[in-house]
Amino acid sequence: MIRNPDVSYRFSSLSVPGGGFVTGFVFHPREQLLYARTDIGGIYGFDFDNNKWFSLNASLTEFQHHLTRPLSIAVAEENPCMLFAMCGDSWINHTTGERNGSSAFLVSYDKGMSFTEKNVPFNVNGNAPARGSGERLAYRNGRLFFGSQGDGLWFSDNLGNSWNRTSFPEENCAFVYIHQESGILIVSCTGETAAVGNRRGHTLFASYDNGVSFVK
Repeated sequence: MIRNPDVSYRFSSLSVPGGGFVTGFVFHPREQLLYARTDIGGIYGFDFDNNKWFSLNASLTEFQHHLTRPLSIAVAEENPCMLFAMCGDSWINHTTGERNGSSAFLVSYDKGMSFTEKNVPFNVNGNAPARGSGERLAYRNGRLFFGSQGDGLWFSDNLGNSWNRTSFPEENCAFVYIHQESGILIVSCTGETAAVGNRRGHTLFASYDNGVSFVK
């Protein structure tokens, strides 16, 4: 967070009426929009006029349990009406290799008042360990990046209709960040793939060519 010297700040506690605990906040950089994600209680928006939170998942049914577990949310800087979310309750049975649960990408064109659900080719679990480490979903100039929990770094150029895996050398991502002006892509990971003994490998990578290649 960069402190603005022309703005006065006041910090205090604020209740969020969601299940589980709050795993992340996302502010829109240009508009007065604030979103929160919870590990098992869905996504919330903040009503600045009435100083309270409201659920963006109130219309979900019992058959959409996986959508109440947002692992990451993101906004589009040039379009404040757009909101993205990666949700799921998927997990892998390491004995059988079978995938359990469901995962989905959500896109909204009305600030989260409604969402379109799209399938994804990787597992997502918003209630898994490290769910509060940072936002794994990022958007810039029509391209989405998502750092998965075991399937590497992926990108989409069609708002989540299809996804492609990048050349990112690690599998378990912790957060993804794009500098909106320069386009520099920063990806953090656990460093387990290159671990030697009790030491982790490199945990921070940068891409200067929109995710084509990465440097340590």
